[in-house]
Amino acid sequence: MQILLSRIEREYILHSFKNETPELNILISGNFYRIIKSDYQISNDYIFFKSDELENDNTPLDNSAKVFFMHKDIPFSFTTDVEQKKDIYFCKIPEQLYKNKNENNDKNFSFFLETSNGFKMKAETIKNFPIAYDENEVMKIKSEKKLIKLRKDFATLRKNNATELSKTLLNRIERIRTYEDKLKISTSMLFIDSEFILIYCSEKQAHIIATSISTRVEISLKERNITASVGYDFFYSFTNKNIEFFTDTAKQMRNSLAGIVCLNIKKIQEEDKRFLHEHTHSEKYGSLS
Repeated sequence: MQILLSRIEREYILHSFKNETPELNILISGNFYRIIKSDYQISNDYIFFKSDELENDNTPLDNSAKVFFMHKDIPFSFTTDVEQKKDIYFCKIPEQLYKNKNENNDKNFSFFLETSNGFKMKAETIKNFPIAYDENEVMKIKSEKKLIKLRKDFATLRKNNATELSKTLLNRIERIRTYEDKLKISTSMLFIDSEFILIYCSEKQAHIIATSISTRVEISLKERNITASVGYDFFYSFTNKNIEFFTDTAKQMRNSLAGIVCLNIKKIQEEDKRFLHEHTHSEKYGSLS
């Protein structure tokens, strides 16, 4: 939840921001770009920065960007337009600054999947991994080099899918792959936006989906019911001693080889696509189109 700062609060936070020059995370077109303090300057409420990664990605700047920063372990953000002049990017700090208070936006969530060969599967969200990409998670994004390596690793697993995996999605995979707290889960929803769905499931379940002719999903989120057809993208299995996966077989819980299955959304109503994107990324739809 975003809380708009009062004029006095804004002045204080802006003053601290200029003095501390904290690390920035900028969300543009579904990807995050980390800007360290040595790579930007502030002048007259404008931020001037360099980002080789942003330039190399050829990311379009025709959508509003969301800028995140921390002050005393509290995330703040603002929405602005990013412009470029030669190799310098710049954006104006707006009047509206927000304090971000995280809450569970996945209430009353349900997910149902059915394949053409009759296989059915349900998935629930995990408290530690809400679907909506909250501001605290933004500030924990792994190094860009690590995410780029992940993208290359997954390229060998993917089946002729030209849609690039966003860094938001890659970071979610990296977070659960390296999760340090003890976690016992069954089939669970890890991520969903207008392009992809990530489900933590068994290798056997993933294989059934991969070999099906067609698969449809039903999603219920915030009193909205969504139906879509999806395709298998890849399955990534890994071993993490802190995560135990269980399936219910003959009413007995037993450990099973598990991992993440990635599905790509093929057919979906445009308004449902918009809703999923804005719910997950907290930015206006259109940046991933």
